[in-house]
Amino acid sequence: VSLDGNGDPSDLSVSAGEDASYLARSAPCGVFGLGPSAEVGQLSAPRGIAACPRTGALFVADSNNHRLQAFSLTGQVRLAFGRRGAGPGEFECVTGVAVDPASRRVFATDRYNHKVLVFDYQGEFLRQFGAEGSGPGQFRYPWGAAVHSGHLYVADKKNHRVQVFDLDGQFLSSFGEHGRSDGQLDNPHFVCVRPDGASALVFVSDSNNNRVQVGSRIQIGAILICLHTY
Repeated sequence: VSLDGNGDPSDLSVSAGEDASYLARSAPCGVFGLGPSAEVGQLSAPRGIAACPRTGALFVADSNNHRLQAFSLTGQVRLAFGRRGAGPGEFECVTGVAVDPASRRVFATDRYNHKVLVFDYQGEFLRQFGAEGSGPGQFRYPWGAAVHSGHLYVADKKNHRVQVFDLDGQFLSSFGEHGRSDGQLDNPHFVCVRPDGASALVFVSDSNNNRVQVGSRIQIGAILICLHTY
């Protein structure tokens, strides 16, 4: 869940630089993608969701079908891409999704293959990065993702941290460690970023600690984040 331009909660993850209030005005009330089913346009255990209001595309992580689907804001399926496997463009339970309108790229976290896959808006596979492990740039069950100001944030669940990359997949920084104190995390699932003047606010769902933690990135060009309980 992200926040719109007025600071109100939205049901959709909206990429930085987009007019989030557009979604509040345009998205109708309703239901789509009823499943569980493997048919295109239907869903099985959907998890992450991200919207690009300028194109009207809503990307959904269709986890148990091991693919991404793109819908219009009225629920019409536009595209389905990805399949089960461990190769390029393949998933073993896709969980998180984020979009970058500037580069027209889609980033998806692959839970059991421990990597991030990158596609263009047409679903063409571009690259992947990450591997199983606990070192910088490695993952143990990555989950949610968010894009802000040229940086990709990934909730690295079983490493109890959030990792930050540039949009080409180069590791930049990480924050968080296992524990219950402020700044510590226990199985973080999702992350979202809200612009805040010259800096940004980073929100992390700290699942096993039953809380949300908030961090401030002090400078746009530098990663400096201190978490506290919200």
